[in-house]
Amino acid sequence: MPSSDAEWRNVMDGFAAIRGFPYVCGAVDGSLFEIARPAEYEGWYCKDFYPAINMQAICDSRRRFMDYDMRPGSYSDKKTWKTSRIGLSVQNVLPHGCHLLADAGYTLSCELLTPYIPREEGGELSRQQEYYNYIHSATRMAIECAFGMLKQRFRLVRRQLEQKSSTNCTRCILGAMVLHNIFIDLEDDTISLNERDAPRDIELEMEPITDRRDICRAKRNDLATLLYPRANRR
Repeated sequence: MPSSDAEWRNVMDGFAAIRGFPYVCGAVDGSLFEIARPAEYEGWYCKDFYPAINMQAICDSRRRFMDYDMRPGSYSDKKTWKTSRIGLSVQNVLPHGCHLLADAGYTLSCELLTPYIPREEGGELSRQQEYYNYIHSATRMAIECAFGMLKQRFRLVRRQLEQKSSTNCTRCILGAMVLHNIFIDLEDDTISLNERDAPRDIELEMEPITDRRDICRAKRNDLATLLYPRANRR
């Protein structure tokens, strides 16, 4: 993750250049990597019924990985976030008032903004909420494209990892991530991925409404108002 104000500003400027979403410090998501069945296999099977590692990653607007955390395949993206290093300390990591973007499978917080869900908004979204979701998705898509590019570049992580231990499987994935970042730094464009090609895999879970969640919803509403074109406001 960035270690200086200037580095954070570069990340935020990169995301703002996509669709104007302000104060975005990264896009977060999880991706499953198939592994050989471990001897101690309980907990490693994902919802698609194969043993896997669920890798959570955060990337910048260039689709360069900045942070990662890995859990067994049975962990949902939401559970992985809640038990990850960044998830446990995000308030102390991000600049004040800034945020990451995640899909609807995550829990809304002031530091982790998710899209509006119709069932939480009375069954139907307003035009302003729909527009926010569009801008949010277009900005957050960087992480889905990053995972897609990673798996297109490196066949090793696209198929089942045959290493005998989860530790060695993790090392293979991390090695591919490091090389992916090097290619980005070298401005290698032999692999590109657009929004339509990016994998999408979202699990939705209901969360109780809390006072803090209401504060976070208010922050999202303020951003939705800021992003909505003035010509369309009534």
